[in-house]
Amino acid sequence: MLRGYVGQSLGPRLTGMEPSAPPPQSCALSRRRLLTWSVLALGLGAASVWLYPPASKEQPSESGGGARGEAAGGSAPAMAGMEKGAPGTTLSMRKKLELPLELNVQQGNLAPVMAWIEKQLDLNFLYQADVSVLESVTIRAKGKPLREILGDVFSRRNLAFVLQHDSIVVIPCKQSVVSSLRDGARVATFEADAEILCQLNEPVELYCGDRGQFRVRLLSRPAPDGAEQKRQIHVQLYEEGSLAASSVVLGANDQWAEAPFKNAQSLGLSVRPAIEDGIDLALGVRFRYTVPQSSPEPQAQAGPASG
Repeated sequence: MLRGYVGQSLGPRLTGMEPSAPPPQSCALSRRRLLTWSVLALGLGAASVWLYPPASKEQPSESGGGARGEAAGGSAPAMAGMEKGAPGTTLSMRKKLELPLELNVQQGNLAPVMAWIEKQLDLNFLYQADVSVLESVTIRAKGKPLREILGDVFSRRNLAFVLQHDSIVVIPCKQSVVSSLRDGARVATFEADAEILCQLNEPVELYCGDRGQFRVRLLSRPAPDGAEQKRQIHVQLYEEGSLAASSVVLGANDQWAEAPFKNAQSLGLSVRPAIEDGIDLALGVRFRYTVPQSSPEPQAQAGPASG
């Protein structure tokens, strides 16, 4: 498990610990040997950051496997299918997003924290959005997947992230929850609106929701009839890692088209392929998820927030 404490104070956030010494094993969630101890200056004052192997319990993944850290000979933890230095793949990035973190950030700048996560997990974050909204963030997470932490912080600031190539791309994404009446019953509808820059035959995966629980996988291909102003878009919707719906949409240039989901009345998705040249696209995505008002609502909060 990754463990970090970041704050305005000049010392670590655990009482009785000195930054010049590693924390005692009693403070670790795992009693395995401590792998790394470092004190980093992150522009917020000194920050004490610890790296532990992931807990022995395997993390679930769509492939049925798990990510487990193995300490051997002082080397960094080896994670199944995602060894350090291995080429970034969508599957390996998905697995890393499910790794548990313990993280404390008090009104801090999230960018250097994400830079530390990049280094430890061999990830690559790119930003196509205004990151100034990440300069005053509070996070208190214990044993939460990285996906949930990012989903909570980003959804409050109208951001989302996309798995693309070998990178995690942070993009603008308007997210909201609207309460309304439907057939005499009150329902809550989560809505997300984003635009993804991509190319033909390039799969991209959009994560949104307050826990990053919704994943929209999109793959644009040429239209079957060869029409230059149309694109065939393969869509898959996942909720908490499980496939909820899939469809194929034939979209005309710069026009919205609804995905014809069957047996998924609570889900809705529209796409708009804006064709910039032969292969480049600006792919608009509008996603809706409706639940009864009595069910736990997905949370979204527009604009900067304290969390």
